[in-house]
Amino acid sequence: MRMDIEKAELHNGLFIYSMWCGYRASDYQKKFEAYLKQAGFDENECHTSGHATVSDIRRVITELKPKLIIPIHTMAPDLFIGISEYYISTSMNDKLIPNPTLERRNRHRC
Repeated sequence: MRMDIEKAELHNGLFIYSMWCGYRASDYQKKFEAYLKQAGFDENECHTSGHATVSDIRRVITELKPKLIIPIHTMAPDLFIGISEYYISTSMNDKLIPNPTLERRNRHRC
């Protein structure tokens, strides 16, 4: 994850930790969170259980209004394309993918 964040040159974001708090004791996680803090990320812990549904993911994206979405812990990051207006970055293809609806809407602006 850190490499993806560094590659995208992200700073001053929001880190939402949603896994079991016991994992935060690992050296890897401590180093990763220290890096995020140094990069200006705020932190919010919100434990969840299981996997989110597409409608739950849409609702979170709608409420947070992110500038960029980086899907992690998924085998199909490209499935995020089209569920929101925001740009998607996937480490599988290293490029930003705008939602096609947003692209069409922006083309028609004066």
